[in-house]
Amino acid sequence: MVTTQAELRAQYVSDLKAVLDAEVGQRTLYAILASLGTFAATSTGEQTHVTAAQAGRANAGRDLLKACFDAAPQQAGAMIVRGMMTAKRLEEENVYDDPYN
Repeated sequence: MVTTQAELRAQYVSDLKAVLDAEVGQRTLYAILASLGTFAATSTGEQTHVTAAQAGRANAGRDLLKACFDAAPQQAGAMIVRGMMTAKRLEEENVYDDPYN
């Protein structure tokens, strides 16, 4: 049983690493991160259509991505590469139903 804040943090890091150790975990986390808009620009100059809610979701995604890299940097990097390669392949094949968005 977790009894201290440090033990809770260690359990969280261990759990996240276990998720990232599995390819299915990497795919799932990447899909969640992409759906939050983590990899999209939230504000560039004249982009007034970006809402506070969209920016908030993207920030939450970036917090999760940072946690992934803190817990398991190699696996988190592999997750990003795999997700980007999948998105690029879908774009090249003109597949408009991107599973990550």
